[in-house]
This record gives sequence, C-alpha cells and structure tokens, in this order.
Amino acid sequence: MQSIEDMCRNYINDVYSYLICITHNKDIAEELTQETMYKAIKNLRNYRGDCKINVWLCKIARNEWFMYLKKNQKINTISLSDVKSISLDINIEDKIVDELTENNKRKQVYELISRLDYDTAQIMYLRLENDMSFHEIGAIFDKTERWARVKFFRGKEKIKEMIRNDKSKERM
Repeated sequence: MQSIEDMCRNYINDVYSYLICITHNKDIAEELTQETMYKAIKNLRNYRGDCKINVWLCKIARNEWFMYLKKNQKINTISLSDVKSISLDINIEDKIVDELTENNKRKQVYELISRLDYDTAQIMYLRLENDMSFHEIGAIFDKTERWARVKFFRGKEKIKEMIRNDKSKERM
C-alpha cells in the first residue's frame, strides 16, 4: 500500500473534482475534500482493498456531502462563474460533443447535466470529470456496474433530447 502522503497527493484532485461537481461550490468542495482526506487517513486501516482507492475516497466524499446537507439542510445551485472555472476534459461518446459549439461546450454540458436527476448527474460527473469506470461508479453508489451504465446511458439520451428541443426552439 502506498504512503499516506502519496495517497493524498495522488487522489486529492480526484476528490476535489468530484466534490466540486456535486456541491457546485468551491468553498464547500475544499472543506469537504479536507474532511474526506482526514477521514480516509483516520480510517485507512479499514480500507479492505476491494475497490480502487479513488473509489473508496469518492465514497467517503459522497458521505461527507450527505452529512453536510443534513447538517445545513440546504442544497446549493451551480453558478455560471463556477461552471467556467471547472476544468473538464469532456469525452462523451456520442453526438453531444458534435452538437455543441467548441466555445460553449463545457458550460452547456454542465448546464444540461445539472438539469438531470441527482444520481444521474453525479454518475455523469464521475464518468466525465474523473474518468471512472462504471464498475467504480456502481461501487460508490453501492449498486451494480450495469445500474451505473444504464443511468449514464439514460442521462446521455436525456441530454441529446434537451439539445434537440433547444435546437427546435431556436428554429421557431
């Protein structure tokens, strides 16, 4: 197993990216990233090795987010300035990338993803932002790989439909 320093150095950006995607707030994401890494270090002996360490860390981060929401009883919405600052290497397989203009691709994809149901949006972020496998995503949600694939596919289809609807509205 790698050292604690190496774990933090190697995975802190993955955890932060995931949290920025689900919290839509840099300050909260930073706070929760610190909490996640603290809890991971504190409970490192409980890591069984049955999943990749970044999956385990994202699972802890997700639990931290839920505890934060419960404690604060609110959900923040994403601001356009936060969307612009999020770095994203988008690799959606189908027409989504082809149908969006190069300059507005990130902003539009995040805007469309944010309109999806909560679980689907998280799956899309994990797949696109953190390049996680469906098996890893399923593990985070305590679901199967197939469940993650279906949710991702349905999310992609909904985004395509939103793009088609937006284009048809523009023509009118």
